Amino acid sequence: MRRLRIAACLCVVLACSGPHQSDVPTELSAGQQGQPKAPGGAAQPAEPLKPMKIGGEVSAPKPKSVLNLKWPTNSTQCYQLGVAVFEGVIDRNGNAQEVRLIKGPDNEFTQAAHEAIAQQKFEPAIYRGKPVDVTYHVSINHVPVKKVKGPC
Repeated sequence: MRRLRIAACLCVVLACSGPHQSDVPTELSAGQQGQPKAPGGAAQPAEPLKPMKIGGEVSAPKPKSVLNLKWPTNSTQCYQLGVAVFEGVIDRNGNAQEVRLIKGPDNEFTQAAHEAIAQQKFEPAIYRGKPVDVTYHVSINHVPVKKVKGPC
């Protein structure tokens, strides 16, 4: 008797939760279950709204030239060297956008590296034959980090 009640309740719930035929629009009841119509009859893939990650079908952007870093001149000081890591977006035109420092000291040397990366030009990343925006990381080794006392 208990199984019969559970099965009856389940049937009532399923019957009440489904849409009634009168509530379904005529274009959906004709067999096109929830698929939007694309202009021209063929379904087109949607353009990504935010920057994509490199990998899979997304190729990496390629720099058009060598990064030209111009360090501030201060030959009287000695510095300990480190790493600076930057993150930014390479847009579909090959320009670096929204470049920010992720790791490393915030000094005049990383500011110079930031400016050089922001001015760098790239061949854009490609996804399914079209240029797309991608998130890009740049690591620069041997960045002067802090001043060191003593002879150079």
